[in-house]
Amino acid sequence: MKTTIKLLALIFSIFLIEACSLPEKTVVSQPTTDAYYYYIKAVEAEKRNDLKGAIEYLKDALKEDPGSVYLRTEIGYMFLKTDKTEDAAKMVREAINKSPEYVPALSLLGQIYRSQSEFRKAADIYEKIIKLDHKKIDIYIQLAHIYAIDKRYNNAVNVLKDALKIEPGNAVVKFYLGGIYVQMNKYEEAVGEFESAIKSGLPYESLFLSLGVVYEKVGNIENAIKNYKKAILLNPHNPSSRERLARLYIKQDSLDKAAEQFREMVGIEPNNVGIIYSLGKTLTEMGKYGEAIEQFRLLIKLLPQNPDIYLHTAFLYIQKGDYVNAETMFKKGLSIVPEHIELNFRLAGVYEKTERYDEMYAQLKKTIALNPNHIDALNYLGYAYADKGINLGEALKLIERAIELDPDRGYVRDSLGWVYFKQGRYNNALREIKKAIETISDDPIIFEHLGDIYLKLGDKDNARKAWEDALEFHKKEEGLKERIEKKIQNLK
Repeated sequence: MKTTIKLLALIFSIFLIEACSLPEKTVVSQPTTDAYYYYIKAVEAEKRNDLKGAIEYLKDALKEDPGSVYLRTEIGYMFLKTDKTEDAAKMVREAINKSPEYVPALSLLGQIYRSQSEFRKAADIYEKIIKLDHKKIDIYIQLAHIYAIDKRYNNAVNVLKDALKIEPGNAVVKFYLGGIYVQMNKYEEAVGEFESAIKSGLPYESLFLSLGVVYEKVGNIENAIKNYKKAILLNPHNPSSRERLARLYIKQDSLDKAAEQFREMVGIEPNNVGIIYSLGKTLTEMGKYGEAIEQFRLLIKLLPQNPDIYLHTAFLYIQKGDYVNAETMFKKGLSIVPEHIELNFRLAGVYEKTERYDEMYAQLKKTIALNPNHIDALNYLGYAYADKGINLGEALKLIERAIELDPDRGYVRDSLGWVYFKQGRYNNALREIKKAIETISDDPIIFEHLGDIYLKLGDKDNARKAWEDALEFHKKEEGLKERIEKKIQNLK
């Protein structure tokens, strides 16, 4: 739903930018020479972006021509531009009191009501203008916008269809009508209007973007991609179409194409952290860890106080086997938030990889102190003790606590079985390892444990089978293949 709302807002924002220009120059009273002089000075001041000066000149002009509804409307417009909405409304109402059917003043009052979220009042004003001048297509569009905001979608559709009766080939009206149909989830009708607007020669980048979004919603990915590309051709520097195109490429597993779009976006918005993160994440999924690190280091410069960026960067260094830089990143993150649980927990893994076991134990204990229910930390420390054959009583308590928190987690069951194995309780160990395999049926370490238990129970045939299964599931665990092959060889 959020995407739909954003799409409609995008469609109408194009029109509203154009609609917010100076009120229609219809002079009701003949200005005096002095009034005209001050008016020219006001125009010059506005061109210099001196809106305050422009207002003062217009007031001077009004003193010379106190009956002018045009000048009152101009002053109201300037007040609105300077966010003095109440002053703008007061001045415009004065103009309307003098000339109730003066369309520029009515139009500006509608704009003021819209800015105040007085949508019903705005709609009443626009309906009045249409009765006064039924050929003002821009008013039909503004009225339709108000109806859409007020969720009166059928009214909005009818208004725009009335506009098309006046100008059947008006591509802009078709564009906005398509946007209303998107709001109503009538995607087929939306596509029809958007396509018709394109055939009528409307070269809006936003039109192709909108059409791409609708095609994406209905699952027509090929046409979605085609229209996003057309939007990019019309405006290569707007990242919106590129981002949607990149997301589609990710869904199609075309990560290289997605990365290309994200790189273009970074070039357009070099400080956009969301885009930089997306590029870094995509490069990570592509296995290009070095390039991903470059992006995350850029994020660190932009967000130096965000500990999660250091966490992601550390993960990338671990993927490269660079534990020195990984440790540096973890510790920098912890210097910002010392109680960051994930940073504390993951730092323990670096200590294990660098064989600094006492530091690993201490780091895991710190993590558990921060979060006594951290299942992974409880399991990690308990298994580490068991694997080294130390502190088996404490290891059992840690893992039993993890089991209480999540009885169905296979790796925790494996750890419990391994503690029992180290304690010489082989039947208990066999029971727990089998429970682990019920949930994790392809982990080579668990099958190695199973083989070790069977061997202790004197069942060499099942030990061999378990170890052979471990070899089958073996991927890249360092030293595992050689270790298991040696165990199988020793059975002979």
